[in-house]
Amino acid sequence: LNPAWVDEIAAVRLSKMYGRSQAVEDHLLAPMLSYQGWNVVLCLFNADLRDPAMIGHHLVTAVLTYFCLAPYASWFLNVLRQNPSKTTTTPTYHLIMNHGIPATLPFIAWGIAVPVVFFSLLIVFRFFNLWEGKMRRGSRGSDIMAFEIVAGLCVLYLGVVGYILWFDLNSAWRDELEVVWSNKMYGRSQAIEDHLIAPMISYQGWNVVLCLFNADLRDPAMIGHHVATAALSYFCLAPYVQGHAIFFLGLAELTNIPLTMVDIFKYFPDLKASMPMLNEICRVSFAVSFILLRLIMWPVVCYEFWMQSVDLLMTGQAHSAVVVAVFLGANTFLTGLQFLWGSKIFGFLFKSGKKSKAKEDGEAEMISGYTGPEAASLGRVDNDTNVF
Repeated sequence: LNPAWVDEIAAVRLSKMYGRSQAVEDHLLAPMLSYQGWNVVLCLFNADLRDPAMIGHHLVTAVLTYFCLAPYASWFLNVLRQNPSKTTTTPTYHLIMNHGIPATLPFIAWGIAVPVVFFSLLIVFRFFNLWEGKMRRGSRGSDIMAFEIVAGLCVLYLGVVGYILWFDLNSAWRDELEVVWSNKMYGRSQAIEDHLIAPMISYQGWNVVLCLFNADLRDPAMIGHHVATAALSYFCLAPYVQGHAIFFLGLAELTNIPLTMVDIFKYFPDLKASMPMLNEICRVSFAVSFILLRLIMWPVVCYEFWMQSVDLLMTGQAHSAVVVAVFLGANTFLTGLQFLWGSKIFGFLFKSGKKSKAKEDGEAEMISGYTGPEAASLGRVDNDTNVF
């Protein structure tokens, strides 16, 4: 009915799968993305709208709408982008249908492995009647234990890989790392994509699903965090900030290894009572590692990231000003959280005198983790945990 759109609509009808119309993008996709994104925010923070099925619906609709931009976005960002890890001058072409997510074995394997391990643990726990008690909000203890074990395995893998990459301990990755270290913003490494980004996207995506359907994990802030972390990790595939992802997606995850044990002890007091020394070791290990990695190293890495990002924006060389701005905003927010959490940790380490257990249990609400997102803004916070 609009003659100004006739030519575009004719092209789209001719190729309904890959035809492109500016009118469709401006007047359907743009409002739908904004509307569904806003719905997600409102549902997370409004008790009467906080329905898991509806949050999932709004989130899925927004993601599917975003993928409709592929004929333009994929061409601009991916189709003719040269792979800097190769010596050839021939551009590396990507299929538009991939939408920037490689259909490689690591991505497929991680996408399958995370839920498979979770459900396998669940079956074993229920078969042997392990941790069958109810949690604070009615979830089965076996569900929480399976979640924590999967989380522990994921952060262990990410942390170890980050350590190997940071200190250049694998000669097979050395050539790729040289490219990434020389261009931290746009260098590309297959090792980083396969061993940091793929597991992070799978892990955070699975966290979103579990948080939506498990009452004890269904915290709006945590759901938002997991969604943002998965999205930021996805943007690293452009390639973008892969050099900084080594720290934010990898090395920083080392703090979450002892933290996972602290979470388990919090959820299962009987285990805590039977292993008080291990609990104390994990608490102190987490606090010390957090100070070293999150309070000392984190700001140093952030400073370099900020200088490089501002330079990209000022010189007009950013692949997407919107993406760079989002990363800067997320990095600012998460850096503030690091210092907020850090102040609580210092309070734990240097508190004077002994406090009663009842008083300790009621004060200093603490973080549970920080995965990452994490590529320059990626950090993990989980489970609404009171660590100290």
